[in-house]
Amino acid sequence: FLRLHPLLDDGWSTGAEGACDHGRTVSIDLTADDTTFRAGLRAGHRGDVDRAVRDGVRVDVVAGPDVDDPALVAFRDLYAATMDRVGADPYYAFPDAYYAALVAGLGDDLLVLVARGPDGAPLAGALFTARVSSGVGQYHLSGTAGGSGLQATKLVVATARRVLRDRGLSVLHLGGGRGAEEDSLFRFKAGFAPGRHTYRSLRRVLDPAEYARRCAAVGVDPASGDTGHFPAYRAGVRAAPPGRGTVR
Repeated sequence: FLRLHPLLDDGWSTGAEGACDHGRTVSIDLTADDTTFRAGLRAGHRGDVDRAVRDGVRVDVVAGPDVDDPALVAFRDLYAATMDRVGADPYYAFPDAYYAALVAGLGDDLLVLVARGPDGAPLAGALFTARVSSGVGQYHLSGTAGGSGLQATKLVVATARRVLRDRGLSVLHLGGGRGAEEDSLFRFKAGFAPGRHTYRSLRRVLDPAEYARRCAAVGVDPASGDTGHFPAYRAGVRAAPPGRGTVR
């Protein structure tokens, strides 16, 4: 089972053996100028970005943070509060080790953006990856303080678009909805730009006899992987959907 990147693995089509389409994702073209970007914003998004600026919201940007960097600490608090507010699955409660691994593994390719109100209070925050060699920036996780935080999140994404463009990247991949569904999270992302991509996985059974044995051991039909979980014998294991960050 391989997860294919919607942009980097776009050459894999549904005609390839074992390729499976799951849903659409959204991207922002970083090569477009400011006028084109604004024209591609949904009217509500454009208005919220402008309103946040008028209200004195500023966005702090930190590249390559330490684990105890104030911006990363503020983001983690916002993210944890958001997960509590929406009643998220415990899967999304990432431990200290997760953030330590991000910091150690990505270095300057990890960006933390935190939007603050005029009083300095954090309103929204997000993590982005920025690997210049790939040309692709990735929207990873985000969280808000609630209330006007959603408006501030739109300014965070708009700011990330500028920062990543200035780094020389060509596209910002926002991802899709929860479980690749076109839900409220997908619609939020879709309001930033018209770029759309297909999220696919590649599913192949290389040892049919062993696959059948493992399925029989847990009492599942090997064929169920064609339309459901794959491998079928892992039907009880929760798979992480793409675009898992939430912004409510």
